[in-house]
Amino acid sequence: MTREEVLERLSEVFEDVLEIDDDKVTEELSQDTCEDWDSLGQITLLVSVENEFGLKFSAEEMAEMKSVAKIIDTVLAKEA
Repeated sequence: MTREEVLERLSEVFEDVLEIDDDKVTEELSQDTCEDWDSLGQITLLVSVENEFGLKFSAEEMAEMKSVAKIIDTVLAKEA
């Protein structure tokens, strides 16, 4: 799976969970740049990402995934 394919699928998750327009979901998007991405949103978002990709993240991985780029990196590493 490519970064672009992961980003496309993540865009749908962000739209469903945080109600962010999918065209605004870029690798630069992070908790610091998105006011709707709070701590509760983080948990809901990452559980949805796990379901979307059929993965399970550790607590350490979840703590580090505070940007779209980091989520993509983690998904690709687990898919490899």
